[in-house]
Amino acid sequence: MYKLPPYVVITYIVEGTGLQHLGYAERQAMPGDLFITRASKADILEMEIQQQKSVQVLRYIYLDCGNDKAVPHLPMKWSVNQSYRNEFIRFFKATYSFYGKPVSDAEKGPLEVWKYFTDFLLSKPMKASLVEFENSGDPLYKPLHHIAWKFKDSVSVHLISEQLHMSTRHFQRNFKNLTGKSYKQLLMETRIRHSCGLLSYSTISIEKIANFVGIYDMYHFYQLFHQYCGMTPGEFRKLTY
Repeated sequence: MYKLPPYVVITYIVEGTGLQHLGYAERQAMPGDLFITRASKADILEMEIQQQKSVQVLRYIYLDCGNDKAVPHLPMKWSVNQSYRNEFIRFFKATYSFYGKPVSDAEKGPLEVWKYFTDFLLSKPMKASLVEFENSGDPLYKPLHHIAWKFKDSVSVHLISEQLHMSTRHFQRNFKNLTGKSYKQLLMETRIRHSCGLLSYSTISIEKIANFVGIYDMYHFYQLFHQYCGMTPGEFRKLTY
């Protein structure tokens, strides 16, 4: 069963194009690409070894101790709009005190990181777009990337199974062997994690946050949130804001 790596790695491509080692896989990258991935310490060292000199990157790494419910657990890729890239680079360097430090000095869950990301990535006008990771070749990663990319959209397990040419039972069994959770459980956890980030770092109403993450039944949202966080969304906001 897949175990979530302890480090969160934020990689921004400043200049150049080419393959980027992202811990779990290599992906083609170009200027403006922003990757948020999980990695082990060995993965991070491999990133440094494999880093191409022709590609200039900014990278921020910190250790997730498991206390921050808003930390992404699936790989995400954003594309920063060209007219806002210089602004993003300035804020990246100013915000992340980790920049340039060795891995052993990685900070433990700095809240300002996710507050900044919420402000920048969800700002109006839109400064960046959430995009899909390239196909990794393993069919079971397709639904994982779908959850990370389009967690707001409802796609049935039956439809996903058909797209992967698997029976629903076979898909569910293999997916749980890979992730330790059912597709529905992982989708709901991803939605609640995103809602935690919005509750912590924005003043958006609870109802709008629920709708933003794809949950339109408020009773169901409160039920899921309490199940995952052990408190109501309002209590969580007061605790973290």
